[in-house]
Amino acid sequence: MDRFPKKNLTAKIIAVVFATILWLFVMNEQNPPLEVTYQAPLEVRNLASNMVISETPDYVRVRVRGPRSVVAGISTQDIKAYIDVRGVSEGINTVKVNMSTPSNIDIVEIMPDKISIQLDAVISRPVQVEIRPIGTPPTGLTVAKSSANVSSVRVEGPRTQLETVDKVIALVDVNNKSADFTAEVPLIAVNPQGKELKGVTLTPQKAAVTLHLAGINKKTVDVKTILVSEVPRNVVLRRIITEPDKIEISGDPTLIEKIESVFTEPINLANIDKPVEVQAQLQLREGIITKTTNVTVRIDIEKRP
Repeated sequence: MDRFPKKNLTAKIIAVVFATILWLFVMNEQNPPLEVTYQAPLEVRNLASNMVISETPDYVRVRVRGPRSVVAGISTQDIKAYIDVRGVSEGINTVKVNMSTPSNIDIVEIMPDKISIQLDAVISRPVQVEIRPIGTPPTGLTVAKSSANVSSVRVEGPRTQLETVDKVIALVDVNNKSADFTAEVPLIAVNPQGKELKGVTLTPQKAAVTLHLAGINKKTVDVKTILVSEVPRNVVLRRIITEPDKIEISGDPTLIEKIESVFTEPINLANIDKPVEVQAQLQLREGIITKTTNVTVRIDIEKRP
């Protein structure tokens, strides 16, 4: 009596195994695995409100694998690429690129799977406003005095950007202006090289600038070279030659009559150990006009015996 049930059970097990193998074979033939590469937009998640992130890639590439029927039905909207910056400290960091995909889909490769980012705290500080006339007023006139309704503005932005702000300037066009005038002009934050910085916000963004024009007087004055520190002990300073040593200046008569000389920017002698020529910028008061803004300073030295 027991022999037949055992035989039936064995036959049933064999049949189930065979059916499973056959099903897997059919499914693999009819719905084989498929690998596809997508370009997924990269999101930034959990960025603190007082932080900003440097430029990140707009997209990453991801290769996925799954049944043909599933892969064929997904789009780039179904695949999410993101970086999580929760708890990431300020500065340069390397973070992992994470992926979110539909079920039954395996991630084969993410390119790149890590990226370098820079996090900056958003800070602000006051910066003085410098009025800078541009252009040329009619012959015989010059800008004698300038003023603005704001003396400083608050500049806000990423810390690394704010550290490069040198000044805030108000550019005022004086072309064809023959009398005192007031103009509302935009304020611009610039770095030490005079290049405008785009990644910062100014409050206020504009200033009302008043320029006073006056008749021009001309005068020839001496150029005096400003030296700081001393030459190294093993050298002797022989002479300083400044070319030109006189320049013509022009401007408001009340201003011109008080000026007998103009000065170069300071020249540091501490590291000079051989004869050199230095291009030195002249330090000119506001309202003074000259065609010569730089002079050549020749520093003649010799080694001690």
